[in-house]
Amino acid sequence: MTITIVTSGIHSGTSVSNGNRVLIEGTAVWSGLAVSSGGSDSIIAGGTATATYISSGGTEYVYSGGVASKTTILRSGTQYVESGGSVAFTAISLGGQQVVDAGGIAVSTTISLGGSEIVSSGGVTSATLLNLSAGETVSSGGVPPSKPSWAAAPSLAAPSRRAAW
Repeated sequence: MTITIVTSGIHSGTSVSNGNRVLIEGTAVWSGLAVSSGGSDSIIAGGTATATYISSGGTEYVYSGGVASKTTILRSGTQYVESGGSVAFTAISLGGQQVVDAGGIAVSTTISLGGSEIVSSGGVTSATLLNLSAGETVSSGGVPPSKPSWAAAPSLAAPSRRAAW
């Protein structure tokens, strides 16, 4: 197993699998990381990951002070948003899963085609869009998604399926 730690600079590309791990912290930014088959990445304390692709048993952890954006989660890939972690513009489908734990924040998540989101007690989501066989579970004390902007505008057609407010 290899653990790669980056604390600064801008990094792009590469894949992580087979028990290998990447830790993104400090002022480091990583774009285009592919995480699969038992690999994982962890984003903490000022680290940022963008355009990460998580699939086939890959796992991403977003801890306090970490930020992930434009993540795609598919085929048994999982993203954990821990206390103090923030994620935005996440796309989940085909068996991918996002878990928002107490103190975690997920904004503008789109879930479709068998993807799912679990919001634990104390977890917060906003502007989540559910469509095409998607699922969202909000535990007691979890904050469900706020109404997206189209819900307030009667002239716009709402999607055929959406989260109950």
